[in-house]
Amino acid sequence: MKLKMLTRMAAMVAAGSLVVGLLAGCSVIPSKDGAADNAVATDTALILTQGDGMPALTNAEEFLNSVNVTPGGSAGLVVADGKPFALGPQRFDQVKNNDIQQARADKTARYQLVEAVQGAAATTPETDLISAISLASRMLSAGTADNKVLIIRHSGVNTAVASLPMQDLDLLNSDPAQLLDQLDAAAMLPQLNGVAVEFYGLGDVAGSQGTLSAQQVQWLKSFWQGFFDRTGANVTFHTDIVSGDALNNGHTVTPLAAAGAPTFVKVSAEQVAFQPDSTTFLDEAAARAALNGLAEQLKGTSAAHYIVAGSTAQVDNASREGAQALSLARAQAVRDVLVEAGVPADRFTCLGLGNEPTSVRSANEPENRCTYVVADTTAQAAEFLAVGQAES
Repeated sequence: MKLKMLTRMAAMVAAGSLVVGLLAGCSVIPSKDGAADNAVATDTALILTQGDGMPALTNAEEFLNSVNVTPGGSAGLVVADGKPFALGPQRFDQVKNNDIQQARADKTARYQLVEAVQGAAATTPETDLISAISLASRMLSAGTADNKVLIIRHSGVNTAVASLPMQDLDLLNSDPAQLLDQLDAAAMLPQLNGVAVEFYGLGDVAGSQGTLSAQQVQWLKSFWQGFFDRTGANVTFHTDIVSGDALNNGHTVTPLAAAGAPTFVKVSAEQVAFQPDSTTFLDEAAARAALNGLAEQLKGTSAAHYIVAGSTAQVDNASREGAQALSLARAQAVRDVLVEAGVPADRFTCLGLGNEPTSVRSANEPENRCTYVVADTTAQAAEFLAVGQAES
């Protein structure tokens, strides 16, 4: 079915048309000297919400210029509502005899794609980004171009019961690795090997979805980083702030619960990285920025006591004692930054887990390079105390 026909169907379903908008970034392929090369055929999938929970798009012309329509490629849309659906893909297969005719054909192709965006709107309540990505993966796999690009414009908050209703989680006290293990076991992680993912709007919300805390946004980034790592994709999170009102078309999402006192926090290597076999931060400014946000949450709670437990990945020729000693020293480095940020030192006990098996250890070894901060009243703290090396 032609994409234009699909867009007309979508427009009939949608509660009126909408204004489409700016999407920074595009499916062009950078050349070696940094300049954009539009001559490379590219299959592009774009995921949008177009409903509640996310600022609505504006400015269609910017989007017109962002899509690579080089012959041999394709582009299609996935609307990430509670039951994601696809529009397209549209094939770019018109090769003209001269540059003027080709420019006209390219302009027509872009116009048809924007027509699809104009007619697209979320209809089923909630938003299922996880299933939308799987649908986009199938769309990209059907394309014939060697280059694959997935552009996502979404808050990162998944609310659909069919995949992962984040509103039902104690978000800050949930381990992203465990959730990803569950999705993997349910065959809900698509294959995106070699796909370039451009993610815009992470943590940017509107409508029913209330403003997220810095820790909630950081948790979302950790979750989606782990998600795309497991799919084989290369993801870039763009810091452009997406703002504005949500589209008022009858679509609704369930908001996340307000952030409360954390009882389980996993500080990943993406947030706080150490130099190899060292307690020196790889990027001290980035590490302190991440930990200062956690410190603010801990300072805002009652005088709870926390276990700071370091964990390492399994590597060849590493002794049990050495791994525990290194992870303990890294836990102490994290504790020291939290204390410098204003959390009383007597609220922390440090442990070194090394690579000891625990209920939260991931099957994906790189994810075990992390530090846990858990309330000492939890079952998780008791498990850590039973296997970890304590401070002398």
